Amino acid sequence: MPVLHVQTVAEHSFYVATWAYHIALDLQRKGFDVNPHLAATKGLLHDNEEALTGDVVYATKNATLELKHELEQFAQDQMTDLSQAIHDQQFRRYFEDWARAKDDTSPEGRIVDFADRLDVIVYAREEIKSGNRRAVVLLRQALMHMKCYKDDLMLRGYVDELLNTRWAKVILRP
Repeated sequence: MPVLHVQTVAEHSFYVATWAYHIALDLQRKGFDVNPHLAATKGLLHDNEEALTGDVVYATKNATLELKHELEQFAQDQMTDLSQAIHDQQFRRYFEDWARAKDDTSPEGRIVDFADRLDVIVYAREEIKSGNRRAVVLLRQALMHMKCYKDDLMLRGYVDELLNTRWAKVILRP
C-alpha cells in the first residue's frame, strides 16, 4: 500500500510502548495486576528483530496464519543466530528480554499485542486523514483483528469502546 508517511520501526515501537504504558496504568487503577514499566519495556522491544529482517507491513504479515508463523519463525531464527554469534552477556540478556517481549500470555504481553494493533489503527486513520484512501483497507483489517480481544476480561472494555465509535462502525459496515 502506498503511504504518505513512512513510519519507522523506532517510531512504531515508541508509540506501542507509550500506548502499553498508559493502558497498563489505567488497568492498574482498575485493580488489574499489571506492571506498566514492564509493558512499556516490552513495547519498546517487541519489533526489534526488524533491524535484521526488515519491516513487513501489517497487511502482508497477517495475510494468512501460516505466513505469520513463518515470518515469526524467521525472525526468531535471525535473532537466535545473532545471539549465538555474539559472546556478550549483556546482549544475551537483551535477547532474552526481546524473546519475552513477544510473549502474549502474560498480562503485559497481551497489552503490548493490543497496543501494537492499536498503533496500526491510529496510523491508518492518520493516513486516511492525509488523503490516502487506500489505508481504509488496512484500517478495516486492523479493526477486525481487534475483535480477538472481545473475550479478554482485561482488554474488552477498550475494544468495545473502540468498535463502537462512529468511524469504526462506518469502516466495518459491510
